[in-house]
Amino acid sequence: MDYYYEWTIPNQDSDHEGASKATDAFAQHGSNTVSSNEPPRLIPCRKLVDLLSERSTAILRSAELELKRSHLRRYEATPSNEVRTCLELFYLEVLSSVRRCKLDPILDYVRQIARDRYRNGYEIREVQVAIRSLEVAMWNCVSKRIGTGSISQALGVVSTVFGMAKDVLAQSYIVLIRDDRETVADRQRLFDGSASLGTRDAAEAS
Repeated sequence: MDYYYEWTIPNQDSDHEGASKATDAFAQHGSNTVSSNEPPRLIPCRKLVDLLSERSTAILRSAELELKRSHLRRYEATPSNEVRTCLELFYLEVLSSVRRCKLDPILDYVRQIARDRYRNGYEIREVQVAIRSLEVAMWNCVSKRIGTGSISQALGVVSTVFGMAKDVLAQSYIVLIRDDRETVADRQRLFDGSASLGTRDAAEAS
């Protein structure tokens, strides 16, 4: 049985009032053979694929400006060409997911990003805002350039992709933090055990 994921509209101006009437998400399981552990499939949206392919430069430029306005410490310290490359790579994975009607490309990439950013000291909020900058830019482009007959479907797909991407990012950060804490605890226990052994050896020697 097919089912849908709920989605929410980013905080935008009244330009998106028409899109807010869409009440269902547009990610669904294709059949009962799909494992519950697998991400749902996206419904096909050819107009969205065409738009994202044609307007990539403008959308990425808008996302970069949006990110700069956020004044995030780590991203401001990163050369602009590297930031641009990061946005481009994320964009390509979003496009791949939309084109293939599968969330796997973007979710796998988000897990990779989480590991990289966490190890390099990025706060999760910084990564979330960077992703949202691309979401907002994409949302604005879709709302202005796709007709009323397809806009609800297109925005539903965009929101599903980014909503699940941000969920996976948060889950990945939680796992990484937990693993780090367990590693620290293991090292502390090892240190405590070594210290106790050294004290006992010293006592026996005296």
